Amino acid sequence: MLTSKELKGKFIKGQPDGLIEKWYENGRNVSKINFSKGKLNGLYQEFSNSGFLNLECTYKNDILNGEHTKWYSKNIKQKVLQYANGNIMSEKNWNKDGTVRPETSTGIVGVWKYRRGSEEYYPIFTLKKNGQCSFYIKLVNETYTGTYTTTKNGVRFNFNNMPHYRSVMKDVWNITYLSDKEIKYDIVERKGRNIRFANRKGELVRVK
Repeated sequence: MLTSKELKGKFIKGQPDGLIEKWYENGRNVSKINFSKGKLNGLYQEFSNSGFLNLECTYKNDILNGEHTKWYSKNIKQKVLQYANGNIMSEKNWNKDGTVRPETSTGIVGVWKYRRGSEEYYPIFTLKKNGQCSFYIKLVNETYTGTYTTTKNGVRFNFNNMPHYRSVMKDVWNITYLSDKEIKYDIVERKGRNIRFANRKGELVRVK
């Protein structure tokens, strides 16, 4: 009899490589997960004890990309999220009776400003779907561009070219979604010669 701890697949030097399957005691799949040299790469699936698909998504080098779908039960969706390079681009939710819930989310993509603080000194952030971002500081009337990615600790910002401040900013922000129009952040990592325009903790509100 199979146990839920049994795995089927190839391991190279202790690292999973290719399709790795895990099983319930009744012989049905717990999960089917694709790896490449120890990293999640390709289709990821989780199943219920009765054999229904619970979750399906796609990874590229340990980062979510594409559609991420969860089900309440067979053929009844709970939510569908669209990811790009680990960032949530959109979200759609359903009730258990199959009706669509009205709220949707565009994740962190959008234009954000500080809930508290003078707009003269505090920047306005713009985050795009392609991983590009910028912030504008009214005091000096300048816009700085950079990139952002999602890490296990949160969202990493990378601004290398900031001539006015002769500085760089490489912060990791832990993001909590209060709603589609409000987020709370906590800066958990700072690297480089940073410009200290952001408080360690704070809240942002969506401008658009």
